[in-house]
Amino acid sequence: MKLPAQLTPLVAQIRASPRLQIGLGVITAIVLLWLFLLLGDWRQARIAVLQASNQRLEQTRNLARQKDWAERAEQARQLADTLQAEIPPAASPGLAQAEFQGWLRQLADTQPASLRLDVQPPVRLETPADMVRVTATLNGSMAPSQVLQLISRIESRQSLATIPMMTLRSDGLNRSFSLTIQGYYRLQAKEPQP
Repeated sequence: MKLPAQLTPLVAQIRASPRLQIGLGVITAIVLLWLFLLLGDWRQARIAVLQASNQRLEQTRNLARQKDWAERAEQARQLADTLQAEIPPAASPGLAQAEFQGWLRQLADTQPASLRLDVQPPVRLETPADMVRVTATLNGSMAPSQVLQLISRIESRQSLATIPMMTLRSDGLNRSFSLTIQGYYRLQAKEPQP
């Protein structure tokens, strides 16, 4: 095989210099060793992924062997039915917001301190599509025991209301709290006009 004309002087120089041949040999050995180590790391990573996959497969098989899945499904269905029963109907998102705001205002007015209420516009949920969520923030200054009583009253509401976020600060005389409360409403289907 004939080398290109540009490489001929370089090959002649390498053949004439034993030091250059040894240096190129060492460089080649280092590159080959690095590739060998890189392949070893890749192999170890693939083994770790395979072991994790086998572990997940074994966990799934163990879960599938359990006999009480039908009972769990029935319990989950009953819980879903209970939660669905707690969602009140509303004719429109605006009426849902008004009802939720009225309930919170009534709740805030019965407290020993003056509370601030901020109700945000209702948000229609993607699934189920006939549901809206109304979010409100209630904050003010009360003793922690009074805030806990307020939370208890919110949680004991017959209609579904959740508290996704709460902040309670009490350091001596400086007491404050903030509750984010969400209410859920099912929009009633509109009857077609004759």
